[in-house]
Amino acid sequence: MRGSVCGCLFKRDYLLRTSLRFPEGISMAEDQLFLNAAIAYGGRIRFKDIPFYQVDERPGSASRRYDDSFFTRLSAALTRAPEMIPDTGMCARVRLSIIQEMTRVAIGTGRSPSEVRRLTCLDKALPIPVTSMKRGRLAACLLNIGYPLFYRMKELKMRFE
Repeated sequence: MRGSVCGCLFKRDYLLRTSLRFPEGISMAEDQLFLNAAIAYGGRIRFKDIPFYQVDERPGSASRRYDDSFFTRLSAALTRAPEMIPDTGMCARVRLSIIQEMTRVAIGTGRSPSEVRRLTCLDKALPIPVTSMKRGRLAACLLNIGYPLFYRMKELKMRFE
């Protein structure tokens, strides 16, 4: 799922007609919500495969900081996705990509299942509805089944260590 609006151009009349705005109060994945809402509302989209910008990754930047706020900031985007993106398969795919990012960071930073549940809204966000999805359906089904199972197994492992 493309998340960045860097390199995107939008016609002013399109933005006025659709009333699309960046969601307030969200400091992470807000551009992903905006861009996918813009795509979901339709219109003509063109893609040019040329480099528009260069990313300089720096340690400690907001998108590379994996403290407790990382999970709460992504949770805010996860809960706002259904209000911003029409309920086509796209909303479910955006939610799936946010949950996958949370999972990747949780595993990578060694968070316990109880920590992840405390820091996020995953209990409310799962299961992801797959009825309207065309792409990502299998990934969502596996996440719906596998996420609770993975964390139950991790809890058991931690208990016996």
